[in-house]
Amino acid sequence: MAININLDKIFEALEDKAYEKIVNYRNNLANCNLTEEEDSKQKAKFPEIIAEECMGQTEDIHGGNENAKEVDIHSNRNKDDNEMVRSKLNIDEKKQEVINKMRYKFEPKKNYSSKSLDDIIQDITKEIVRIVNELSKKYPSNDKKTGFERYDLNAIAKHIATNERNKILNDKYDKRDGRKVQFFIDTSGSNYYGFQGVKEAIMNLNKKGYTCYVADCGNGFKNIDLEDIPEYNTKEKLEEFKGAIKSKPLIPTIETAKKMAEDVDFSVILADFDGLTSISKLSDICSKDKIPYLINTEVRYSWKLAAEHNWVDPEHCTYPKERIFDICPLMQEIDDYYEFLNYDMEERGDRFWRI
Repeated sequence: MAININLDKIFEALEDKAYEKIVNYRNNLANCNLTEEEDSKQKAKFPEIIAEECMGQTEDIHGGNENAKEVDIHSNRNKDDNEMVRSKLNIDEKKQEVINKMRYKFEPKKNYSSKSLDDIIQDITKEIVRIVNELSKKYPSNDKKTGFERYDLNAIAKHIATNERNKILNDKYDKRDGRKVQFFIDTSGSNYYGFQGVKEAIMNLNKKGYTCYVADCGNGFKNIDLEDIPEYNTKEKLEEFKGAIKSKPLIPTIETAKKMAEDVDFSVILADFDGLTSISKLSDICSKDKIPYLINTEVRYSWKLAAEHNWVDPEHCTYPKERIFDICPLMQEIDDYYEFLNYDMEERGDRFWRI
C-alpha cells in the first residue's frame, strides 16, 4: 500500500512546531496489515500531512519488501530548493532527525509476532480449554447420555446371569453421577479476552456431564453478597456464559465463595492481580483439596512483585503454586498487538477494556 507524503506540508507542520504529529503518524503506520477502514481513519487524523493524488506530490513511501534505501526524500526535488526551505524554516537538529526517520520503511515492533487479533484470541481460548480439560480428568464424570454408554453394564451382566434377559432393555443409568464445577470470573475489562475460553470450556464440560456454575469476582470478591453491579454490567456479562447456572449470590463475598468452592468437585478462577488480595484470602480459608485453580491473566506484575500493585495487600499477595496456571504470555500478546497499532484504550473497540 503506497502512502503519499507531501513534503511541503511536512515543512509547514515543522514550521508550526507540530512535528510531533509526524512521529505519531509514523508509529501508526508501523502496522503493515492495516485494513482499508483503519487506513482511512489514520489518514483522516492527519490531513495536513498526507497528500491525495495531486500534481504537487513529491515521493511515495512503500511498505512491503521494498529496499528502504530506494526511498529518498529528495529524489524529485531540486537540492538547492531544499536547502533554501531548510534555511528559511531554521529546522533544528531534532526536527531533522524526525524527517530522516521518515525516509525509511516502517519497521514493526521487534518482539511483535505479527499475529492477527483473532489468532491471538484463538490461542488464549485453546489454552484455557486445555487447562480446564486437564483439570476435569482429575474429577471424571460418570454421566451416560447417548448410545450404548447409557446402559449399566453391571446390571446387564447380572440379568444375563440370572436369565432375566427381558429386563436388559431397562438396564439404563437412572441417575447421573455428574460432577459440579464452579467458575469465578473477573468480569473487569482486562480479562475480556479470556471469556471465550471459559465459554467453550463450559460447553465441553456440559457435554461430558458436568454441571457448571458461574459467579463474578470482578476486581476481587466483595464485602457483601450482591446480585449485580449495574455500572459494570456484571449480570449481563455473566449471562453470556451459556450452559452455566448462575450462582446465588452472583457476586459473592470471600466467605460465600468458600462455601461455593467447598460444595463442588473443583472450581476455577479467571482473574488478574486487581483482586489478588481477596483471591489470596480465599485460598487461605478453603480446604486444601478445595482451593480454586487460578488461571492468571496478569501482564503488569510478576508474582515476586505482586505487592507493587496499589490494590494488593503485601500480607495477602501469594497463591499455592500447584493451583496456578499462568497464561500471562498469551495475554501480553494482546497488549503488544494494541501497542503495535499505537491505539489508546478508547480506540481499542471493546467495551470491557480496563473497566
